[in-house]
Amino acid sequence: MEDRIMRKLMGKVVASVLILALAFGVPIASRSIKTEVKADTYELVWSDEFDGNSLDRSNWTTETGTGDWGWGNNEQQYYRDSTDNIEVSNGTLKIHALKQNYGGKQYTSARMKTQGKHSFKYGKIEARMKLPRFQGSWPAFWMLGDNITSVGWPKCGEMDIMEAINDNNNIYSNLHWSYNNGTADTQGKAYNVDDRTAWHTYGMIWTEKKAKFYVDDKIFQTYDITTDAQMEEFRAKQFIILNLAIGGQWPGYVIDDDAFPDRSTMEVDYVRAYKINEEPTTKYDGPTIKINHDAVAEYPGNWTSWIGTSWLGSEGSLTPNGDNSSNGFAANITKIGSYDHVDAVWSFQGKLENMTYHKGCTYTYKCDITSDKDKRIYVKVADGNENNLEGGYIDLRGGVTRYYSVDVEIPEDFDSTVSLKFGLGNNSADKSDPNESFNIRVNNVSFKTTASIPDPDYTTTPGPTTTKAPTTKPVPTTVTPVVPTTKKVSPTKKKTTVKIGKTKIKKMKRAKKSLKFKLKKIKGATGYQIRYSDSKKFDGYWEKNTRKLKVKLKKLDRKTKYYIKARAYRKHGNVYIFGKFSKRKKAKTK
Repeated sequence: MEDRIMRKLMGKVVASVLILALAFGVPIASRSIKTEVKADTYELVWSDEFDGNSLDRSNWTTETGTGDWGWGNNEQQYYRDSTDNIEVSNGTLKIHALKQNYGGKQYTSARMKTQGKHSFKYGKIEARMKLPRFQGSWPAFWMLGDNITSVGWPKCGEMDIMEAINDNNNIYSNLHWSYNNGTADTQGKAYNVDDRTAWHTYGMIWTEKKAKFYVDDKIFQTYDITTDAQMEEFRAKQFIILNLAIGGQWPGYVIDDDAFPDRSTMEVDYVRAYKINEEPTTKYDGPTIKINHDAVAEYPGNWTSWIGTSWLGSEGSLTPNGDNSSNGFAANITKIGSYDHVDAVWSFQGKLENMTYHKGCTYTYKCDITSDKDKRIYVKVADGNENNLEGGYIDLRGGVTRYYSVDVEIPEDFDSTVSLKFGLGNNSADKSDPNESFNIRVNNVSFKTTASIPDPDYTTTPGPTTTKAPTTKPVPTTVTPVVPTTKKVSPTKKKTTVKIGKTKIKKMKRAKKSLKFKLKKIKGATGYQIRYSDSKKFDGYWEKNTRKLKVKLKKLDRKTKYYIKARAYRKHGNVYIFGKFSKRKKAKTK
């Protein structure tokens, strides 16, 4: 199998190198080729290189029909097992979507899976692909649990390695599982690949603790799959699915037939599955020093809060437990606020932002959490883009202390901030009355590592130059995002994407401590979100949500310059779909 893969790769690489060499006059012998997969980390266990002239039925079965009886998402195509829709030629698989009336549908396409033939538990799963891009397109590379026939969806678990919709270059990676006999998902963010119609490698590194999603070897999203006791779905075998859908619940039901060619193609160079070998040891062989670093104990400031009173109605206060951040904080939530937003849990936050850390070390994050009522909260170790380094929802029992502990790996190439955050607001998985109150106390907080690191003072002299050992002194993070955590909602599967127009700010009126203006009405909008800041770069901002077109910003500082932008949104089910922000408007109070 490996020989076959290498022949395929080398054939493509040599052809490319010959073209480049002839074009630029470069001697072929001077070119070097780097492999994409490190053999000492991953070992190939299965692949389909699509080297034949037809689909390898020992690897794949097809699903036919519309999926109306349980496995579809109201898509607009009819899946066929036909050479019109499934082509294997020139070393690639082509899944063709056609404008073709069949089975009561106006389009046909194909969907295939390894169910009953090959399934995998943990490892590295990847495919090299070119994707179509137009309004209504929905290519996907994903996995479902082997036990779907006995337990159904979502109890079988779903791992979406790559999904893309409509006419943009975003791709999405998400997890779906069962929570309290309902459905939970990760609400993953979008990742822009510049041009999804070009070749890209999409993959997932799956371990017992994490699911890491990457594009072209760059990890852009990591999910902790150990924090929820009901995520056992992701510790069992899953099979692979490839399909190209047209329309449906997520991309919507508007198909741009003008942009849709007569034959739209998702092309796949290969699909591969690897097992993970033990990570190789560091190449540094110089002297080391032992460190004992507690980023919380050494933190120069203390716990702060953000309370979204104007956003979802949360009210209350947060007080640090003394001068040392290790002592934690006490939060008195007098109104938990609405749960009617995908990020509602962040409408009341406790946070310790921008801690120092050592790259390449594993930290243990510990704290004791006590609530006076049963409550579901979110505990998070975040990077500067609000991605989870670790964390997730945890359930507290009233009056019972929860001793929380999780290991956090800081990669050697990590270059962002590290912050501790608690989401104490309402949430759809644990709905409470918006006026409900509760108290929570966090104590004995630590973020520690005890590790051996290269001696930062060690030098070697291999020649006339002196080389310093790689330093791993604590990294002081300098980015200080002080923003309300009202994130743009990244659509996840099973949710409809609706285009929302772009509003405008007009007719600004200035007063001593207020600003008034009007918004351009957007058809179909549920409301409007206004952000305003005294920073041109919005390095910190306030937010106001309203259903009215006439807006008044009150309690502003006198003779102060403010920057304002707005966007329309539409509520679709439990999801808020946002349009683009207006041009930034500048105004100064009197």
